[in-house]
Amino acid sequence: MARISEGAGIDDLAGAQRSLAGTEEYWRRWSGRCTYRGPYREAVLRSALCLKLLTYSPSGGIVAAATAGLPEAVPGNRNFDYRFTWMRDAAFTVTAFVMLGYVREASEFLRFLRERDDTFGRETKLMYGVCDDIPPEEALTHLAGWNGVGPVLVGNAAEGQDQHDIYGELIRALCVFLEAVDYDPPEKVNDRLPRVLENLTARAIRHRHDADHGIWELRTGPRQQVHTKAMIWVALTDAARIARRIDGVPGDTIAEWERIAAEVRAEYLDKGWSEERGAFTGAYGSHHLDAAVLRVALFGAIDPSDPRLRATLAAIEQELGAGDLIYRYRMEDGFEGDEGAFTACAFWRVGCLALDGRTGEAKATFERLLARGNDVGLLAEEIDPVTGEQRGNTPQGFSHMALINAALRLDGAIARFGLVEDGGATVQARAAE
Repeated sequence: MARISEGAGIDDLAGAQRSLAGTEEYWRRWSGRCTYRGPYREAVLRSALCLKLLTYSPSGGIVAAATAGLPEAVPGNRNFDYRFTWMRDAAFTVTAFVMLGYVREASEFLRFLRERDDTFGRETKLMYGVCDDIPPEEALTHLAGWNGVGPVLVGNAAEGQDQHDIYGELIRALCVFLEAVDYDPPEKVNDRLPRVLENLTARAIRHRHDADHGIWELRTGPRQQVHTKAMIWVALTDAARIARRIDGVPGDTIAEWERIAAEVRAEYLDKGWSEERGAFTGAYGSHHLDAAVLRVALFGAIDPSDPRLRATLAAIEQELGAGDLIYRYRMEDGFEGDEGAFTACAFWRVGCLALDGRTGEAKATFERLLARGNDVGLLAEEIDPVTGEQRGNTPQGFSHMALINAALRLDGAIARFGLVEDGGATVQARAAE
């Protein structure tokens, strides 16, 4: 019996070693598919691996983070559940995957979206569970939370909010994806694309004047968010660009999208600007700065040559900056406690520095930000500027998407996708093979 047990142990060990070898080989092959070969390849690949591991393979859903209940403020009540698929985050992930050569992974999310939304964009939600519905937000009062910082929440009440920027996020992701697959209906992408475009743009147009909770999911009520308005412009301009390459969308419809896009752009450039602050603010009539405006610039929704953008960057650096880090805003948002600096915002600043021609400063800042990752290069949602401690749920997909985008921008690789900010350009040319 002893010999049998010993033999079984050897067999188990051999099987485990084979499994480990097979796993290692899989990830080496997967990593080898990354088309980015620039100076930041190690950090970019680590981020790509993170995004891959945040993807639920059976459904293709991409979660915002792997955890729930890790606090953004200590003390405070900013403890949320991020184990769901946000359209904004997932669409940004699709773009990152495509730019790194991972078209299959991008396709898997689009499959997830088709299966979860059979309305073809007419009723697309802002977030989904990876395989089931999202449960109501609930505090697990029997759990103390990280270092006793509760409450630990499961579910997410943001599910019921209005966030109208998602139309731009989705259409931009489609724009990048279709360029990568050399759109040629119906072989490569099904012929429902015109219907999807018309549904998403109809929603963008219908809500163009509406207040919403925006990218930060504020629980103090909806506002006329500059970021949202700019993403509606992205939705309409990118939809028009796609429609001009395919059949099925009438020319007068495309012209109408472009006409309304111009109106939306003129409005947010006017009403989003504050003479008092000398900067674009987060919402119409507000005096509060918002780092999401930096992201708007990276989408080409504000011309990088506009002197008001440089003034806004300077104002955000002064008021929201903490060294290389950036707080997303400084205002009442309905929660308790002082949160950390938002990791993605720091990478958006890097992109804006590059847009402003401050490439050396941008690269130095980027490299210092990379050093803030943990021992395996992963980043949480936020960072405490005083202690350097990572805060919030981790690893956070949004942080790693922003890292990838900044790296490609600094290396010039993003230009190969036509994502060169000229006040309106998006995808124009396929990446070099």
